[in-house]
Amino acid sequence: SSTYEPSLFSEGSAVNSFYATTPTRTVSDAARARIGRAASIRNRGKGNPQYGTRWIYSDELKQSKKIRVTDEIPEGWKPGRKIKFDED
Repeated sequence: SSTYEPSLFSEGSAVNSFYATTPTRTVSDAARARIGRAASIRNRGKGNPQYGTRWIYSDELKQSKKIRVTDEIPEGWKPGRKIKFDED
Protein backbone atom coordinates (compact mmCIF):
# COMPACT_ATOMS: atom_id res chain seq x y z
CA SER A 1 0.00 0.00 0.00
CA SER A 2 1.06 3.55 -0.66
CA THR A 3 1.73 6.11 2.07
CA TYR A 4 0.16 8.80 -0.11
CA GLU A 5 -3.56 9.02 0.47
CA PRO A 6 -5.30 11.36 -2.03
CA SER A 7 -8.49 11.45 0.04
CA LEU A 8 -6.62 13.37 2.77
CA PHE A 9 -6.46 16.35 0.42
CA SER A 10 -10.13 16.40 -0.49
CA GLU A 11 -11.97 19.70 -0.30
CA GLY A 12 -12.84 20.61 3.28
CA SER A 13 -10.36 18.25 4.92
CA ALA A 14 -8.20 19.48 7.79
CA VAL A 15 -5.03 18.92 5.76
CA ASN A 16 -6.41 20.81 2.80
CA SER A 17 -7.61 23.76 4.88
CA PHE A 18 -4.24 24.00 6.66
CA TYR A 19 -2.02 23.93 3.57
CA ALA A 20 -4.23 25.44 0.94
CA THR A 21 -5.32 28.70 2.59
CA THR A 22 -2.60 30.70 0.80
CA PRO A 23 -0.24 29.71 -1.99
CA THR A 24 2.75 30.91 0.06
CA ARG A 25 3.04 31.53 3.74
CA THR A 26 3.79 35.09 4.74
CA VAL A 27 4.90 36.68 7.98
CA SER A 28 3.34 39.95 9.11
CA ASP A 29 5.54 43.02 9.54
CA ALA A 30 4.96 42.96 13.30
CA ALA A 31 5.99 39.30 13.54
CA ARG A 32 9.04 39.96 11.36
CA ALA A 33 10.08 42.79 13.69
CA ARG A 34 9.69 40.54 16.77
CA ILE A 35 11.77 37.83 15.10
CA GLY A 36 14.46 40.36 14.21
CA ARG A 37 14.64 41.76 17.76
CA ALA A 38 14.89 38.26 19.23
CA ALA A 39 17.66 37.30 16.78
CA SER A 40 19.56 40.49 17.52
CA ILE A 41 19.55 39.69 21.24
CA ARG A 42 20.35 36.00 20.75
CA ASN A 43 23.31 36.72 18.42
CA ARG A 44 25.18 39.11 20.72
CA GLY A 45 28.54 38.18 22.19
CA LYS A 46 29.12 34.44 22.44
CA GLY A 47 25.79 33.79 20.71
CA ASN A 48 27.21 35.29 17.52
CA PRO A 49 28.43 32.52 15.19
CA GLN A 50 31.43 34.72 14.26
CA TYR A 51 32.42 35.35 17.90
CA GLY A 52 36.05 34.49 18.63
CA THR A 53 37.19 34.44 15.00
CA ARG A 54 39.01 36.86 12.71
CA TRP A 55 39.90 37.10 9.05
CA ILE A 56 43.41 36.79 7.63
CA TYR A 57 44.58 36.86 4.03
CA SER A 58 47.57 35.93 1.92
CA ASP A 59 48.50 37.93 -1.18
CA GLU A 60 50.80 35.12 -2.31
CA LEU A 61 48.11 32.42 -2.13
CA LYS A 62 45.34 34.88 -3.10
CA GLN A 63 42.95 33.64 -0.45
CA SER A 64 41.26 34.75 2.76
CA LYS A 65 40.27 32.52 5.64
CA LYS A 66 39.02 32.72 9.21
CA ILE A 67 40.99 31.68 12.24
CA ARG A 68 40.36 31.74 15.98
CA VAL A 69 41.30 34.97 17.72
CA THR A 70 43.61 32.98 20.00
CA ASP A 71 45.59 31.50 17.05
CA GLU A 72 48.72 33.26 15.85
CA ILE A 73 48.74 34.68 12.35
CA PRO A 74 50.88 32.37 10.18
CA GLU A 75 53.95 33.72 8.41
CA GLY A 76 53.06 35.34 5.10
CA TRP A 77 49.50 36.11 6.18
CA LYS A 78 48.09 39.51 7.19
CA PRO A 79 45.15 40.45 9.42
CA GLY A 80 41.96 41.49 7.63
CA ARG A 81 39.86 40.23 4.77
CA LYS A 82 40.61 40.70 1.12
CA ILE A 83 38.20 39.54 -1.56
CA LYS A 84 39.60 40.92 -4.82
CA PHE A 85 43.25 39.97 -5.13
CA ASP A 86 43.70 41.08 -8.74
CA GLU A 87 43.22 44.76 -7.88
CA ASP A 88 46.51 46.08 -6.44
